[in-house]
Amino acid sequence: MHSQDKKGNTIHASIGTKLAKKFPNIIEGSIYIFKSFNVWEYERFRPLKNNLRINFLFDTTVKEVDKDKTKFLDYYFEFADSDTLESRVNIDKQCSDVIGLLTVMEPIKEI
Repeated sequence: MHSQDKKGNTIHASIGTKLAKKFPNIIEGSIYIFKSFNVWEYERFRPLKNNLRINFLFDTTVKEVDKDKTKFLDYYFEFADSDTLESRVNIDKQCSDVIGLLTVMEPIKEI
């Protein structure tokens, strides 16, 4: 899961298979406070620019809070131009997913 703070900073958080049953009520789009977790540096295949990730522990606690959700993004992604994608070829630091490549833009036309 991707987590975000009030300032818009994002970090990837993961729950190991053995702990997944301990956190069945985490719902996408809700806001939580996490306590007691480890922060690790990615060595390979990070999903965000941030090279750190949160790992839940056996004693991690998760509390849902009722906050203004408009301060948080519903979805988060990072655009990459073709030069950035080219620079990532054969480098396993950051994951990249290419859905399409915009090559030409024209004015909007009525059909």
